[in-house]
Amino acid sequence: MFMRRRRGGRTDTILLTGWLFADLLLGLMVIFMITAPGAPPPPPPTPTPIPTSTPTVIPSSTPESTLMPEPTLTPEPTLTPTPIPTPTSIPREVLSRTSLEYTLFAGSGFAELDFEIANKLASDPQLQGRRAGFVLVFSTDETRSQAVIDRLRAVMPDLFSSAASRNYIDLNLRGSANADQINVEVFLFEQGP
Repeated sequence: MFMRRRRGGRTDTILLTGWLFADLLLGLMVIFMITAPGAPPPPPPTPTPIPTSTPTVIPSSTPESTLMPEPTLTPEPTLTPTPIPTPTSIPREVLSRTSLEYTLFAGSGFAELDFEIANKLASDPQLQGRRAGFVLVFSTDETRSQAVIDRLRAVMPDLFSSAASRNYIDLNLRGSANADQINVEVFLFEQGP
């Protein structure tokens, strides 16, 4: 028997769709079988007591010695359950979505920069007892920005020692009267939900 072919190839498309669906199911089955866990391991065998005999010598009036075995049982080992620790909740810290912004003016050396940090950041009550998560520093050159990050970590190590940092070049400050200005944004950790 011959099968008549319709125009437009509609029969071929339907047949190919069926094969595609069957191949898809076959592939999903293979993936499922690969990722399915195997059978659990068999439990360890339990020890059984084995009677052992201990020979004893009983003196008699006859010159021959008679051995009388006394059966003794080996005691079973006792299993001691291992205590399972109770999970405790660890307070979660999340990074604050708002930042604290500071403007520092660094002159020629670290002494002036340390003075600015001590005046503006160390005296801020919002930073007391907190930990910084991320620090952004904007200045006229990368070297100055990195120096500010290093000085922040040196002057206030409890606040900035583990903070991630990034320095940026602020092109708006170049060539302006505020070329010594350094902008610092601090994102603090706060207790999460």
